[in-house]
Amino acid sequence: MRQQSGANILVELRAREAFMRRRYDQALAFAREAADLAAAREDNAAWWQMTFLRAESFREQGRYQECRVVAEELREHPLTSASPELTARVLTMLSVVSQISGELPQAIDLAGEALRSNGLGEQPFGLQVEARLALVAALAENDQLDEAWTECLALTGMLDGEADSQIAGKAYWVVGNVAFMRRHAAEGVKYHRLAAEHLSPTNDLALWAWFNRASAAMRLAAGLVDEETYECIQRAELATSIVGGNGEDRLIVEFTKGHWHFLNGDLQTATDILSGVCEQGTNLPSNLTGETTLLLGRALGELGDVDRGVEYLRQSEEYFRQAGALDRAAHAAALISEVQPSH
Repeated sequence: MRQQSGANILVELRAREAFMRRRYDQALAFAREAADLAAAREDNAAWWQMTFLRAESFREQGRYQECRVVAEELREHPLTSASPELTARVLTMLSVVSQISGELPQAIDLAGEALRSNGLGEQPFGLQVEARLALVAALAENDQLDEAWTECLALTGMLDGEADSQIAGKAYWVVGNVAFMRRHAAEGVKYHRLAAEHLSPTNDLALWAWFNRASAAMRLAAGLVDEETYECIQRAELATSIVGGNGEDRLIVEFTKGHWHFLNGDLQTATDILSGVCEQGTNLPSNLTGETTLLLGRALGELGDVDRGVEYLRQSEEYFRQAGALDRAAHAAALISEVQPSH
């Protein structure tokens, strides 16, 4: 193996800096260049790290198939086979990609394999947590909520005295999510409060915005229409505006705010906010547009504007059908029958 030059180190640093700044196209380009340079000097360790950074960049961009291809290449590499830590990192990434892609049994198997990786208990704490979080997410998505909760309890036991606040915050967030999904709202609130205490907007403002958006949505779904929920929405709104979140992020915050006003009985404010989301949200995913038009249709119906309410509910039904959410489409159709005056 030839010695690493200053130029090689600089390219690697640029790749990592671009990733940290969420400039993923730049991170991909620099990581590819750094990996090629490492291969040329037969530096397998540097090649592995830069190739893994490419996979991470694809994942963060939502390019999951490309992420999977790179991760599978790493999985077959001799360096991975020789290292329990590298094996666990790759298997955890593949589990996350499988879960996002809807391949839930495979996601569960991969996360379990990551946890069982030889010597994982001696590996960095963050790696152990990431593997267990992947397993919890896959189990919960697969409606195995009791099994997910068992893993959550094991996870919280690991967090006692954990020095890395961000890792602990992410873990408490996921545990709270599972509690909410099990309809244990008090437990959900407890763990989301712990997450808020551990996550730092200074360390990662985008993650802080995401957490508060998600926590507010979970609270509203559980019927918690209180000031604490609205404070989550306000924190998400402020953080999203500062971090320069994409249009979809901002509209999700607006939708959540409209939902809060609707549940509080402030129908006119809810209608104004949700109408704005509908006007701007032409590129939103069909399921989110369906939820927005459904809520707007209900608000208009309750305000007495039945014709417009029914029109939005019909749009909602169609959006849900496009998204394959047939239960939600049936719910929208049932609401049309309730809102429409009998003939």
